[in-house]
Amino acid sequence: FFDGLRGTYRVMKMRPRQAECRACGAPADPSAKITTLESFGAEYGAGACARVPNDLPTSQRVSAEAALEALASGKARLLDVREPTQFEMAALPGAVNVPLSRLKAAADPVAEAVTCLGLDSMKEASGGTPRVLVCCRRGNASVTATKLLVAAGPDVAPTRTADFLNVDGGLAAIASLPGATFPAY
Repeated sequence: FFDGLRGTYRVMKMRPRQAECRACGAPADPSAKITTLESFGAEYGAGACARVPNDLPTSQRVSAEAALEALASGKARLLDVREPTQFEMAALPGAVNVPLSRLKAAADPVAEAVTCLGLDSMKEASGGTPRVLVCCRRGNASVTATKLLVAAGPDVAPTRTADFLNVDGGLAAIASLPGATFPAY
């Protein structure tokens, strides 16, 4: 990537192809050639690049405005589930990076998140269950991470639980707020 304002460049490793992805994975018909947008749609389907549906109940969701208020008041911690290279490009102050891939690979994703966030001390200080706001760039990975963390729930780690809430729209929603200083990328 080249930064024209600073006159610098940066090499960044891109995420590998995902086999289950209809856009970047293996084509349904290997002999098919994509030459136009219409042929892409015919081969991969109209929703090949569609967002992950946010079917979380409202009790597991928070707006970008409410998220910033909770973070500013110290009533919540921010778990950023983007990959480290994305996190290095732009991150909110106080955010802790635990990539979705790491949560998926963990035997106990809740314990992984709680340990990385240092929630044991927060739970003792607040006297209640800590709130963890889960975010990513646009809200796709954070929906998946929130579902994973909520499903693992108190049965897995009863002494290390937290309320996991997805930030609707992710960092893009935060960047679009009036007066936001967070960069959109």
